[in-house]
Amino acid sequence: MGPADGLLAAGAGLLAGAVNAIAGGGTLIAFPALLTTGMPALTANITSSVGLLTGYAGGALGYRRELADQLDRLRALGPPAVLGGLVGAVVLLATPSDSFRALVPYLVLVSCLLLAAQTRLAALVARRRAAAAS
Repeated sequence: MGPADGLLAAGAGLLAGAVNAIAGGGTLIAFPALLTTGMPALTANITSSVGLLTGYAGGALGYRRELADQLDRLRALGPPAVLGGLVGAVVLLATPSDSFRALVPYLVLVSCLLLAAQTRLAALVARRRAAAAS
């Protein structure tokens, strides 16, 4: 990795950390930047995930008062999230790197679309819950 690649990775890492602290989705910045440096897709994915982990921990620590009432949600969503992460990691490690690299643009696009639609999806879920409760 040359100096320009290092600057790109560092800048993307700082920006991704800031985005994660505010709204999440920093991986959508860090991962493509790491791919741009020529890093293999699997290595870029792991590097991005591990690199942003401290940002997630810091954000959780910073918002601990706001998160205090979320223990029930953590108990409900934690196990499926851990299971999904483990299954995803196994699939990622078992998939040939060429296949993963070919899928990456589509995975990033779907992630961006879901992030953009997050508010609308939350409103839809809220309407369905309200309709089911009445």
